[in-house]
Amino acid sequence: MRKFSISVIFMTFSICLLGVAANAQELLGKGVYFSTEEEFVTRGHMPPDGNPIVSDGDLLNSAGFIYMRNQELLRPFQIKFDLGLDAADVIEEKDRIVVFSTELDHPEGLFTAGDLLSTNGAILPNSALLAAFGLPRDLDLGLDAVQLVGKQETVIRFVDEIKTKGKDFWLQDPKRLAEWLKELGMDIWFSTEGTAPSPQRPRFLDGDLLSAASGTVVLSNQNALPVMVPAGIPDRGVDFGMDAVAVWRDKIEQMEALLFSTEINGKNPNFTDGDALRRGDGVFFRNDDLIRAFEPKVKDLGLDALSLRTRSITAACRFERVGGVVVNAINWDNIGGFVDPALTGRKDHTFGGRVSIRGDLPPEAVEHRVLYRPETGANSPILMPAAMNWRVDHCALGISVPVVIGGDGWMSTAYWKNSLRACNHDLILVDWNSRAGSDGKYILSLQMKDATGRITTCQELPIQVDNTKPKLSLTDTNECKKYSCADMPLTIQGEIQDAHFSNYQLRFRRFGMPATRFAERYYYEGAPAGSEGTIPAPGAVTLGTLDIPGALGKSCRDITNDEEGRYTVLLHAYDRSLLGGFTPSVNGVADPSLNPADRQDRNWDWTLTNFEFYK
Repeated sequence: MRKFSISVIFMTFSICLLGVAANAQELLGKGVYFSTEEEFVTRGHMPPDGNPIVSDGDLLNSAGFIYMRNQELLRPFQIKFDLGLDAADVIEEKDRIVVFSTELDHPEGLFTAGDLLSTNGAILPNSALLAAFGLPRDLDLGLDAVQLVGKQETVIRFVDEIKTKGKDFWLQDPKRLAEWLKELGMDIWFSTEGTAPSPQRPRFLDGDLLSAASGTVVLSNQNALPVMVPAGIPDRGVDFGMDAVAVWRDKIEQMEALLFSTEINGKNPNFTDGDALRRGDGVFFRNDDLIRAFEPKVKDLGLDALSLRTRSITAACRFERVGGVVVNAINWDNIGGFVDPALTGRKDHTFGGRVSIRGDLPPEAVEHRVLYRPETGANSPILMPAAMNWRVDHCALGISVPVVIGGDGWMSTAYWKNSLRACNHDLILVDWNSRAGSDGKYILSLQMKDATGRITTCQELPIQVDNTKPKLSLTDTNECKKYSCADMPLTIQGEIQDAHFSNYQLRFRRFGMPATRFAERYYYEGAPAGSEGTIPAPGAVTLGTLDIPGALGKSCRDITNDEEGRYTVLLHAYDRSLLGGFTPSVNGVADPSLNPADRQDRNWDWTLTNFEFYK
């Protein structure tokens, strides 16, 4: 992407400005995927992660929500930085299969801003995209817009195969891409950031739409824009660029339906680099129409990527947070309902206690409910126990009222949205007492019912539940024994067992004095504790050693009479379950803290052993 603020002046014509067509508004209402050229702060619906700053690397939806943060797009490549978003094509919405390019190169050279990437971790080098044009292999012209052409199932298989073959395969034989695309009956349409070199005339402009399969220009910049726009080099004088492109995947032959954005602004007719233009017809919808649901303080933020819906889903009917954790951090595809360790710095957390469930619902929803089932069981509505007496502020009445949920779990969406949520911004959908069931994997389902009575299952989400405390013990080796400095250090042995063990702490204290920590181990640090505690080691293992004079910061001869006598060693063990709480007050649902130091939010237990020490 190149950022310009140029208005090109054309010959004077008496031309009516092209407005937004009615079908464009309908399309926007259903949701169009895009990215902006500039960062901004949303004043619309708060994103699930609680961050109102929208990056120019985030993939957005015109319905007013962030579809994927830049870090989500780049998660397979293990990048912590925002590298921007320069092109995107949403292949499959529900499974979040997206191909895209970045504004910046990978900091360690894994890919460039000209390579085509995928959320499955695939990398297709820029040289493979350009191979059919006969350009030098080492020439990287960037990647400004992309549209994969073909049947959806073929495109998905293609993206998987790109990952399987690996980046090196395409670097070694880039011409194989064009051959393979023809075999599959598909294509990759794209634009570049640079112009192809040629002794006399450029092979193509960065405003032309290209074919990776045939090595030809699919749509020139001149033919993409209205005839009164002087687009085209060298004949007409200006290359407007092509910064984004989108077309219905199953209607590729209808080129008049193709939408795109430019790098620079134009006049007569007026358009900006943030507007979506229709081939040969000018503005299809304004940038303001795309970004309006986010309520930014400006009306044009540029348009860097554009993608049309591949199938009909309800964009706003979704889970947002479960147990205080944003849903996009719960990787249900790969780790089966555990919290992504990238969020907390700890390994695959489970959930426990009272699990608050938050989400959003579209205007067409009349009623909604949340269901849950064991992984192999039937659906059962999650019901709010009447005894909890959950009360929430009522916007119109100005008082707190009990939350009413039907016996089958259905709740009036209008009542939830307008009478309750409007004055309780972070209102939950439902509170689930996970202690009422057994440990294991559960499937949450969000359902809505429209005015016709049709029930739609909007989203399903697995979560792992663990409400069982760790089992732990200390050996009786030291119990009721007497020790001197000559016996130091003492070996402390014991056992810990838990399906989702987190860590343990060993503390010691003289009778009547505060405890001092002398040993602490986490599951990820290896022996003697593993992901299930001291299992599979048979019997007790060494958990730590204790040198009382050293722990007190003294030599043996400096030990005082007050420091002699009865000592206690305490063992505390914690698991990885994030425990929620519930307070029967106005909107009173307490989520677990994600602070690793706040371990009282986990299942835990303790035991001790006593001995005497005299110098």
